[in-house]
Amino acid sequence: MKCCFYVIIISFVLLIGCRKKDVPAPPPAPEPPLPPAAAKFTEVSAGHLFTLVLREDSTVWAFGDNEYGQFGDGTRADKIRPVKIMEAVKNIAAGARHSLFLKYDNSVWGVGMNYYGQLGDGTNTDRTAAIKIMTDVKSIYAGGMCSYFLKNDHTLWATGANHYGQLGEGNITPRNRPALIMGNVRQVAASGDHLLIVRNDNTLWGSGLNYDGQMGLAAPIYYWPILPVKLMDSVQTASAGYLHSVILKMDKSLWTTGNNLSGQLGDKSFTLRRTPVKVMDSVTLAVAGSAATYAIKSDSTLWAAGYNDRGDFGTGSTFPGTNVFIKIADRVLQVSSNTSHTIIVKSGPTYWTTGLNHRGQVGDGTTQNRNTFVQLIFP
Repeated sequence: MKCCFYVIIISFVLLIGCRKKDVPAPPPAPEPPLPPAAAKFTEVSAGHLFTLVLREDSTVWAFGDNEYGQFGDGTRADKIRPVKIMEAVKNIAAGARHSLFLKYDNSVWGVGMNYYGQLGDGTNTDRTAAIKIMTDVKSIYAGGMCSYFLKNDHTLWATGANHYGQLGEGNITPRNRPALIMGNVRQVAASGDHLLIVRNDNTLWGSGLNYDGQMGLAAPIYYWPILPVKLMDSVQTASAGYLHSVILKMDKSLWTTGNNLSGQLGDKSFTLRRTPVKVMDSVTLAVAGSAATYAIKSDSTLWAAGYNDRGDFGTGSTFPGTNVFIKIADRVLQVSSNTSHTIIVKSGPTYWTTGLNHRGQVGDGTTQNRNTFVQLIFP
């Protein structure tokens, strides 16, 4: 019996000795960058008479005016239906007549008009094929004739037209290569001739044209800063129209300032404002059109005030302007508007457009103007 017991013990010891020592599993390999096909993000950007759409699969589609080659397809032919122009993109920005694309490797590419150096390639030559401008970029923004690049280190760089100091560099000289403007930046908004900057401390800064009070500085009409000056505290985001500004504060209140000829400030008047006025609460996204203001509220309803002469609001009617916000759509995630047309993203996502369409910027396969939203159909 003892013999059997010792045999069992010895066998057990031998078994343990023969087992390989436990080897810790190697650390997991670092995850590769998010592949474009797995992206779940969409974005829309309305240029002067054209539209860019970034879809969930990271492809970019374009339609409308292509006179300056801003679609990057090697032609200058207008497109009245969406055409795919680029892949592996995570951020888009449409200027008046140029386009910017931020790819997944954090490189920025630009195409289209370059008269003022807005493509930042060191020339003033228009491009019909996209060219690489800069690397290590976090987000991109396009003014009318200028471009802005927010790098991963939160520095802001700018290039292009600078008639009123809208580049924020301290002069009125246009640039055809990006120049460093300032650091500690979180978000940027630009339009024709003024720049708005939200910094990491939630302060709002601005430079450029202030003739109509679009800076909210309460300054003399002929004063406009060529270096960014502080405008406001507790700001979440800002958006720049042609002659007005839209400011969303941290408490979700919406403030507007500047030109109000079409009622775009939404303050129940047509009176120009040189300091910001509060116009709405419970806002999650605020966007300035050329002469209109759009606000998405917490319940995903979209509201608009201002210019609607071309059916920009998609309500089935046209009128020169309204100085009160009217509800124009439900279940809205994003909105972008420019001179005379509007594009929205609804839950799904689905994409809808309305407004002037003589160059195909509505993307419905016609050149017929629309005053109600039509759904985009992609090939």
